[in-house]
Amino acid sequence: MSGWTRRPPAYQGRNAGEPSDLHEIRQGRALSVAHRPGSDLTLVFIHGTGGNRRQFDPLWTHYAETGATLLAWDAHGHGASPRFDPRLPHTLATDALLDDAETLLNRHATGTTILIGHSLGARIVLSLLLRLARTGRLGQIDAALLIAPSDLGMITRAGLFGPFARLPGPALEWLRPLAGRMFRDRAWHPDTDPALIAEQRAQTSGNSLAMITALLTQATPIDPAALAALTLPITILAGQADRLVPRDAAGTIATALPDTTIEIIPRAGHQIMLERPDACIAAIERLRAKVQP
Repeated sequence: MSGWTRRPPAYQGRNAGEPSDLHEIRQGRALSVAHRPGSDLTLVFIHGTGGNRRQFDPLWTHYAETGATLLAWDAHGHGASPRFDPRLPHTLATDALLDDAETLLNRHATGTTILIGHSLGARIVLSLLLRLARTGRLGQIDAALLIAPSDLGMITRAGLFGPFARLPGPALEWLRPLAGRMFRDRAWHPDTDPALIAEQRAQTSGNSLAMITALLTQATPIDPAALAALTLPITILAGQADRLVPRDAAGTIATALPDTTIEIIPRAGHQIMLERPDACIAAIERLRAKVQP
């Protein structure tokens, strides 16, 4: 069975009606990107493993109405971006994802810039900030929001996909129904609208487990001590009912950061931006009040 991702009809590759096109990032690399030019406030949305930028639709819709500049993209192998080739696992290495993010930020971010990352996307945010700090460019970013951040260590040692990490592609696809049930049980608050869960399952049904494990097995660990260099305001949101990431992940990150706020969000699991968009918007507004003139 092929490990290549499929593109289900349910995934339209658009954020709240905004047009989306394939953008060449560099030679041989293109991503499906949504960019809404606007004011001098830029919000950048980075999704997690197996996700897509449509998962930020509630936040995108809200801030489109305020006139903010918005930027989001489907990572390689995700959503409407070109499919993952299991023969080329390096295309999902952390450095490749950071190169994508940096290129798009350089093209589209303007004014006050806030990065918003979910799950592994939150780790990408931290890794990107560390890269900028090492090269004296941390001032390009004003603040960050980490939504249900994943652990800083080797992700495949624990968590949902740990047991699947070293299995061959055909075995992974055979285990897809089991992985899907495990994700549903661990990622969502029990009171979440079943229609929302079904919609999200349809939008992500094209993800192959081979792609997901290639992404996770190559995720570069982050040394908590290195986070002391990130002096910008950072807010962390953790879902009270999140059983997908280790319970101490958010606390470990918060302890290592010099200017951080951590909030435990009730009535939410791992998918906080979908379950409690109001909490995410409130957190963005508090960060905005700190950094925007």
